[in-house]
Parts: sequence; structure tokens; C-alpha cells
Amino acid sequence: MKTLPGSAASALLLLAAINPLSAQNADPGTSNAGNGGTAATTATAIEVTESPTVDGRLDEAVWARAAAMTGFTQRVPFDGQPASERTEVRVIFDDDALYVGVWAFDSRADAITYGERIRDYEVNQSDAVVFVLDTWNDDQNGFVFGTTPTGIEYDGQVANEGRGGGRFQGGGFNTRQRFQSGSGGGFNKNWDGSWTVATTVDDEGWYAEFRIPFTTLRYGNDARRWGFNVSRRVRRLNEESFWTPVPREF
Repeated sequence: MKTLPGSAASALLLLAAINPLSAQNADPGTSNAGNGGTAATTATAIEVTESPTVDGRLDEAVWARAAAMTGFTQRVPFDGQPASERTEVRVIFDDDALYVGVWAFDSRADAITYGERIRDYEVNQSDAVVFVLDTWNDDQNGFVFGTTPTGIEYDGQVANEGRGGGRFQGGGFNTRQRFQSGSGGGFNKNWDGSWTVATTVDDEGWYAEFRIPFTTLRYGNDARRWGFNVSRRVRRLNEESFWTPVPREF
């Protein structure tokens, strides 16, 4: 059985954030099917004994054990409307790491914007997926990870819900800048964690497979409940959507 500090569980409850940095108190099973509502969403990361190979293919049977997070909702350009392209996200873990798989289906895979292959490249300039882990489930602090179809590593730390200080070092952070903020303020994009990601592309879209070692993260006493949200950007449509809706005012 997987044991995280302060817990002993074979499943990790992911509590979706209404804004990227604020996890909501939610009952397991409550969901928002991407209709722009405000009901908090939950998902469960499942423990596995056979670790997937991080190759971006996502074709191993172990991924099927976790339920898919779907029903993404646009933030821009059409706030509250269903995302134009289908996205599926699954999360699993083993004794050493958390794995996040993203299926970014695209009806125009020939028009995917790859972006430059540079670590911490500004992901708003290409197709991208980015997620936040509020490992303390305190609505204040988090780790941000992302990638583009080229397989870059994009990461950072958020402190005190963007106001600086907190458990991570940094200055002020404006939540209106969302995941694409620079290194100033409470979003420290200069932080480079030890983790891996791989991507693949085919005629149905692109796919990303992340491995985040637990040693890269810090978390509180109740390590069974983490805040979580995922963003996807489709560059050709200038569209950004979220697993749990993020209204434009955030």
C-alpha cells in the first residue's frame, strides 16, 4: 500500500479548484460536467503496482484503471462554453511518483502549434496543457507543471495564492495572469523541479505523459487530499479551457 507522509491510502482524492489556486471543499463523487457551473469537481488518483513507461504513448493498460477527467469548459474566447476539442486526463501513482496522462484530441491535428523546444517556454504561444497541484490543500500554495506538443518541461511554484510568501518563496502574483505568469511575485517560474514528461502526436491529436516524483513535492499532514486543476490551450483557436471552470474574473 502506498504511504504518503501523514496518510496510508491506496487512492489520492483530487479536489478541483474553481480558480487555478483555490481548492474547494467537496464531497467525493460531486462533479461538474463542464457546463460552466460552480459545483466543485473531484477525481481519484489510483495506486498501481506496475509503473507506466514515460514515453507519451499512454497505451498501457494501467492507465485504464483511473477514471478520465473530461468535460473541459472554456475561459476564453467563450467563457463558460464547452471546450471545442475533447480532452481526457487520468492520474495514477506508485510508491515513488505521481503520473498524469493527458489525451489532447484535436480534429485539426495538422494545425497543432508546437512552439519552441525550450524549457519554461511561454506556453501561451503554442498548444499546451498545464496543471496545478495544491499538495497542502490549503487554497494558497501549489506546484505548476506543463508541456507543449514538443515535450518541453514547464514548471513553477505558487505561494500564498499569488500574494507572495507562504511555503514557497516569491513575491506578488496576479491570478489574472493565470498559469502563464513570469518569475515575479508569488509564481516562481525559476523553480526547476526534478520530473519528466514525454509527448507524442498522431492524426487524432497529441498526448502527454508526466512523471512527478514525490520527492519533488512538499505536502501537508493529510496527503490524501490535494487540490488539482488542468488547463488546455488550443493556439489556433486562441482557446483556453479548464477541467473545472475558471471564470474570467479570476
